This record gives sequence, C-alpha cells and structure tokens, in this order.
Amino acid sequence: GFARMAREKGTWTAFRATATDDAVWPSPGWVNVKQSLKGAPDPVQPIVWEPDQVWMSCDGSFALSTGPATYPDGRRTRFATIWQRQDDGGYKWVLDPVSYTHLTLP
Repeated sequence: GFARMAREKGTWTAFRATATDDAVWPSPGWVNVKQSLKGAPDPVQPIVWEPDQVWMSCDGSFALSTGPATYPDGRRTRFATIWQRQDDGGYKWVLDPVSYTHLTLP
C-alpha cells in the first residue's frame, strides 16, 4: 500500500502518511522524517518500488521489507524499511536507512 500510495498520491505524501511520528532517515545525519518533509512538495516523478521480501518478528511487533526501487532519474537500488505494529494492528514505518536528499527536500 505504501508504494502504491507513492505512485498515486506522491512520494513525500506517502512517506508522511505511513511514518510514525518519530520515524527517522539519513539526511545526512539521522533526522525526523515528518520534520524533514514538512512543507516539501512531492517530486513530479515518484520513486517506484515494490517489496519482494518481508521478514516479521516472532511476535509481529516489527517487520522488515526490502525490494527493488527505481528513482525518477533511472537509477536502481534496493530499499529496506523497518515497520512497527501500531495499537490499531496496522503498521507504520520507523526507519528507512536510504538517503533521499537528492530528491529536493526543503
């Protein structure tokens, strides 16, 4: 759903909507994602990705998703995202160790 939201509604919109309030990523040091993206317009072209592997902790409280990603400029990489189960049973991401600073952050 996260990757689909990025394609349909915008990359930063999806990152903000699916992150916990304390989620972090490198920019270049570890920074709060919601603060980092506050007021940032979505890039014209989204990052396109899709998980191809997911690992879950035994109790289901955390998960790791990974898979291929393609940046708007055509570069390819793999992503890794750590997810945390929320009180409502859904998941939000808490750590995305890929730096997206080259995609026009404020």
